[in-house]
Parts: sequence; structure tokens; C-alpha cells
Amino acid sequence: MNERIVIDPKVCHGQPVVRGTRTPVTVILDCLAGGDSFEAVQQAYSITVEDIRACLAFAAEKLLQMTREPGAAATTAGSGEATALAAEFRSLEAASDADFTKLERELG
Repeated sequence: MNERIVIDPKVCHGQPVVRGTRTPVTVILDCLAGGDSFEAVQQAYSITVEDIRACLAFAAEKLLQMTREPGAAATTAGSGEATALAAEFRSLEAASDADFTKLERELG
């Protein structure tokens, strides 16, 4: 598993969080999905760019696992959609903040 993301039943009821914080991965992803920049998220939650990318990588891996598990594709919106989302997360993980902003504009 990603070294920057931890799951501990004693921290935030076992939700995946950024190591050394009580900030759930879902909070970071929601901020990015809502249009916040990497810089804004870093400042708001006292985390690093590497932490943000780790959150994206964690989400991408979970999406890929959903498409690999038998029967999982039938319970998602569609394995093609999940695979496309996972690929999008992978590309976001490698993108710089400027690239991320450009991608946000392109996606609407």
C-alpha cells in the first residue's frame, strides 16, 4: 500500500488518511474534484504535493481493484467507466499543478 496513506481503526474510524494527519483521502479528493488547486489543498490541510498525489494514486488503485475483482464490474457504473476513471487518476497523479489546472479547464 501507499506509504503516505494509512488505514488505522483508531484514526477516523478506519478511513484511509494522509499519514501523520487525521485528514481522510476522500476530503482531499473532494477538494480537487471541487476545483481547489494543489496549493489551496496544501495550505488548508498542511500536507505536501506528494501527499496529494498519494491520495490520487490510492483512489486510482482502488478503482483498478474494482475492475479486477470478479463480479465487481457488474456492481459499478461499468467496468469501462471505472477503468477510464482510474486512467484519469493516474494521469492526474503525474501532472503538475499547472497541468492539473489546464485539465480542469478542458474537462469543464
